[in-house]
Amino acid sequence: PLAEQLALGAATRAGRDYHLATIDCAGVFHAKVMYLNGPSERRVCVSSANLTPAGQLRNYETAAALSSHDSRHAAAMADVEAFLRRLAEETKSDCNARDARRA
Repeated sequence: PLAEQLALGAATRAGRDYHLATIDCAGVFHAKVMYLNGPSERRVCVSSANLTPAGQLRNYETAAALSSHDSRHAAAMADVEAFLRRLAEETKSDCNARDARRA
C-alpha cells in the first residue's frame, strides 16, 4: 500500500519534485490538488486548505480523498488525471510561447 511505501522512504522526491501552475483569476474558490502516483496505488486529495499552519491546523476546511484501490472512485480519479494532463500540456504550451517571445 501507498502508506507503507511512504513510511519506507519510497517518496524520495516528496517536497522536491513537483509541478506548480498558476491561474490568474480573482474572487474564486481555489482548490488545491495533491496527486500521489505510487507503483501500486494512486491517490488524490482535493482540498480547500492552504499549506500553512492556519490552513492545516486552525481553519475550517473541506477535502475529498480518492484512491485507485476503491472502484467507486474510478470515474473521479480518471477526471482528475485528465485535468492534470490538460493542465500540464497548457502550461507547457504557455512556457514554450513565453520562451519564444524572449528569444
